Amino acid sequence: MLFRSLLPSDRLREPLAAMARAHAAILTGATDREGETLAEALRPYGFAGPGFASRTVPGTPRRTDGGDLQPGARVLLVTAIARPEAFAATAQSLGFEIAGELRFPDHHRYPPASLARIAEAWRECGAEAVLTTSKDRVKLQGQLDVPLAELPIRAEPEPAFWQWLDGGLEKLKA
Repeated sequence: MLFRSLLPSDRLREPLAAMARAHAAILTGATDREGETLAEALRPYGFAGPGFASRTVPGTPRRTDGGDLQPGARVLLVTAIARPEAFAATAQSLGFEIAGELRFPDHHRYPPASLARIAEAWRECGAEAVLTTSKDRVKLQGQLDVPLAELPIRAEPEPAFWQWLDGGLEKLKA
């Protein structure tokens, strides 16, 4: 596997040469063995630490005006993240009816034209709410006159990561 930059790559990511300074690497949305594979792939770039996997676990979708968004609700997905297909798959796996989807570039700032596009898409598709990531909810809340909900996620690193971290902390205490 040949890497030219950390994935997903864009202007806000560090170059692979920075891996020589890293103590560990965590691959999100992965299974346990994939962390080790990542560490091995990074060795040619000076990385000497362990690699770990971290599952991505969805939380309960919440409306910004209070309350949970129930499975079966018809939603318009709006994202500005590196892997929007993963967000869409998660929303679908939770039982939401996807009425439409707008994918913006990662780190999108949502200028007025984008906000107008979201509002129009919401009206046209008949969704109950616009469902977005926590990262994008912060940018959209108070900017749209449509029902907004977020699908929070949390990272669950594999148990070996916590053992490694506890060991490192013990060394620092000594």
